[in-house]
Amino acid sequence: MGRPMNKTKATFDKDRNRWKKRLPTGSNAQSKWAYGKTEAECLGVWRELLGLNAVRLRPGSVGQFVEKAKFWDWMSGRVSAMTLERYKILWNHQIGPAFGTTRFDEITPSVAQEKLLTCGNSPSVRENAKSLLGQITKLAIASNDADASVQVAISLAKVGQRTPKQRFDVLSRCGAVLHQSKGTYLEGPLWIMYTLGLRWGEVCGLKRSDLKGDVLTIQRQRNDKVGELPYVKKRKAGERRTIGLPKELRSQLEQFAGSGIYFFEGPTGQPLDYSHAYRKLAPFQSKEEGVEKVTMHDFRSAAIVNLYGRVDEKTYYNLFGHKAIEQTRDYLDESAVQTREALQILVNI
Repeated sequence: MGRPMNKTKATFDKDRNRWKKRLPTGSNAQSKWAYGKTEAECLGVWRELLGLNAVRLRPGSVGQFVEKAKFWDWMSGRVSAMTLERYKILWNHQIGPAFGTTRFDEITPSVAQEKLLTCGNSPSVRENAKSLLGQITKLAIASNDADASVQVAISLAKVGQRTPKQRFDVLSRCGAVLHQSKGTYLEGPLWIMYTLGLRWGEVCGLKRSDLKGDVLTIQRQRNDKVGELPYVKKRKAGERRTIGLPKELRSQLEQFAGSGIYFFEGPTGQPLDYSHAYRKLAPFQSKEEGVEKVTMHDFRSAAIVNLYGRVDEKTYYNLFGHKAIEQTRDYLDESAVQTREALQILVNI
């Protein structure tokens, strides 16, 4: 999920001489922006286009129950502050407009599936929407506002399959961006993602104390900010992983170490920030028109593609912090798998 959107502010467009506020991806509105002569009018149009104004109108609806039962107070003690903030964004942008005016007794497997498919453009966002809707329904059942069959209907709804994450020759494209970044503060972070497949948040949360001898421990991730406070998520015991480094890799990694607590630092010596990661890559991207831009996560994809078939399967998916090999295989398209397996035959001759 992306950077939290401020629901109480709009920006002034000097060219149009009007206030504007961007609509979230996946909304049913035709335009990407809501406009108004005043900031208040702009915010009103924004809420209207998302269907938020209609959520509270229908008696017995999901939206009315969320307000009546004080759902967010109920959730605050069950999830972290960061997760709660993201759930609120998910409700305002996706579930509220889709399910807000729907009564619980109107939710069938087909209705739930049809509406969930409008909640965002990716299966992961829709899966999160399904999970949050299930939490709302769970409280409604406990409060006798919904029947247990609604929970079954939601669980049967399918939200789509994950698609392969590789969209282009990720190795050469990421390699070119890495080459362009040499000598900048991003060289080290991009190099370790390209080599070891760390996530961008894991790179931002990596401390110098995590490298002991030839062993690198991945045990935290820096996420988006909650309000004005930086949020560093500590990995659970099952999510932590250790990577044994050859001396050459360890020596190269130590060259990028900053002077502070965190391993990698920004241009002014501050710890790397998670937000706006794609903007950090902009100066190193190809300037050719129509060329798809490389994202931070593509460097992780490059490492996954590069090491496929070179190590045993268990070591392969453990290196990237996945619980099952199927998660790692999602990063590979058929051509990458077939080519690597074909060339492996030549190596074994």
